[in-house]
Formats: sequence, C-alpha cells, structure tokens
Amino acid sequence: MRKRNLLPLLLLSFLSFGVGGCTNTNDTRDSKSEETQSLIKISDSSLYLSEEKTFQLSVEVDESLKNNVVFWMSRNPDIASVSSNGLVTANKEGNTIISVQVGVYVARCAVNVLPYEPDSYLSVNLENSNINLNVDDEYHLVLDVRYGYEKVEDYTLVGDVNDPSIASFEDGKIGAKAKGQTDIILTITYNSISINELIYVNVF
Repeated sequence: MRKRNLLPLLLLSFLSFGVGGCTNTNDTRDSKSEETQSLIKISDSSLYLSEEKTFQLSVEVDESLKNNVVFWMSRNPDIASVSSNGLVTANKEGNTIISVQVGVYVARCAVNVLPYEPDSYLSVNLENSNINLNVDDEYHLVLDVRYGYEKVEDYTLVGDVNDPSIASFEDGKIGAKAKGQTDIILTITYNSISINELIYVNVF
C-alpha cells in the first residue's frame, strides 16, 4: 500500500485556522470607539447656569441599548446636582461634570454655575466641539471667549485629556496619537474666573 504524505495537509489546516481564528484587537477597539457617539448622545455638552437655576438634560439612546438602565451622576453635587431623569440643579458657584451612563457607554456635560446671569459673566463659544482627525493630524482650537458681551484674548487655556494614549493637548493644539475616541475637559480662566467646556475627539 502506498503511504500518503500528510505534512502538506497538516500545514494547510494550520494556516487555515491561523487566518480564520485570529482577531485584530485594534480593529475591535476602533469600531467600538466609533460607535459610542452614535449609540448614546447627550443633549448638551456644556451648560452655563446661575445659582438656583435648573436645566433639563436628555439623552438619545440607540434601540440596541433600550433595555439598559440610564444612570445620571455629578462629579461634584455640591456645585450642581442631577436627578435620576437628568434635571440639573445649580447649587453654588463652580464647575463640575454631569455624566450619563447607559450600559458601558458614557456621555458628559460640563456645567458652569455662575453667581450672576450668564450674559454678564465669562462664557466661551467653540467653533467645533466634536473633532474628527486622522492619526498624526493636529487641530488648533478656535475659541470665542467673552466677559459679558466683551471679547477677551488674555485668557489661559488648559486641557485635561481623558485618554492621553489617543490624543494630546498643549497650547490650544490637539494632537492625534492613536485610533480611538476620547474627551477633553477645557478649563478657560480669565480675571481669576474659570469655566469648563467639553470636547470630543475621534481619531481614525
């Protein structure tokens, strides 16, 4: 009886398993990051409220997450608290972050509580709060900072990057480092007054 050489068949089986059985973890992470903002969207990324004022936040949730419980929380409830249905109450002057979590997905809102009405205090308008970049791209933030109705230039700007492996922030410039998604809490200070803004960075 003629003996068959099984080595080529074994090698073919091994290669087939190797090609079909491996998962690229980077691709999985990237696709999950890109899904986040399409699955859960908060109504406002920043708020300016005077003391004792309230504001109703809301969240849009994808159909696939409808069975998950929605959790609202405040980083500093002494400054601004939030109810179980997203009603924000401004308690005292300061800055805090309100978060909403649905399943593993989280969206945030920067809340600035002012001792006066917002139109007579420090405020900022961002040209873009949702920034899409490719790896190694840079983006220079454009801000319109006002004290009351007067535009000011001599303010300081600091950025706190939630995931520094995805993006960097220095001197108003965002650097895209790796694929994924992160948010950056901006702190703008003028005349000893500080306010927060929240921006989202998606790196592809």
